[in-house]
Amino acid sequence: MTEALTSNPAIEFLEWDSEFLGRGIGRIRLDGLSLDEIRDAEAAAKAAGIECLYADLDPTDPQPTYEVQTLGYRFVESSTLFILPLEHPRRTFDIEFEIRKAVPDDLAVLEEHTAMMAPWSRYAVDPHFGLDVAFRMQMASLERMVRCETDERQALVTLDDDEITCFVGMRRIPEPVADTVATFRKGGGAAGRLIEAARDWAGDEPLLGGTCASRNIPVFRYVQNCGFRVLKVEYKFHRWFDED
Repeated sequence: MTEALTSNPAIEFLEWDSEFLGRGIGRIRLDGLSLDEIRDAEAAAKAAGIECLYADLDPTDPQPTYEVQTLGYRFVESSTLFILPLEHPRRTFDIEFEIRKAVPDDLAVLEEHTAMMAPWSRYAVDPHFGLDVAFRMQMASLERMVRCETDERQALVTLDDDEITCFVGMRRIPEPVADTVATFRKGGGAAGRLIEAARDWAGDEPLLGGTCASRNIPVFRYVQNCGFRVLKVEYKFHRWFDED
């Protein structure tokens, strides 16, 4: 499939998403493309067997936002990416936290948290996917982090008497980003401590946070309390060719 897309660099084939969903999934960046260029890219995607395009668009100019919807792009999310600047002071804590890498047995603990977060997913908004797919996809993403044996993905937990109190999942896109934080005991500082551990993992690069739905106020409050600032906002669309 990837060979069929070499003629149109605007389209990226998403192998993991396609395999997980059992559908041909691709991605397109809509910024700067004319409507004719978008149609040409769609033709290449269809020829390659892609059934759905994830589309990203900078919302600064409202005209493209409207125009792409006339082509069938379904708005599914206003997405926010945060950044924790390198110059932001490092936090210190009065107590020691037991921290270790997450292991597959930890995933069962995360199911309840993931079930609460799944309704915020853009996959839950899209009727082609729905809430169940959103939940399963988030759990599969967490499992990838936990089972990864390279620095590309990382997952850490804090423990108190062998009980998990907080989880953080990180990946490189290629920039280091913490995109999953689950707190099971609030107020103890474990989440803040894991963010500092994530900064250590990020090394000499600033740590990104997200992306998350712009309507998810609890996450906004949490990341801003940790020192994150908004880096950019993007609109997310899904384009299903079977809706033509």
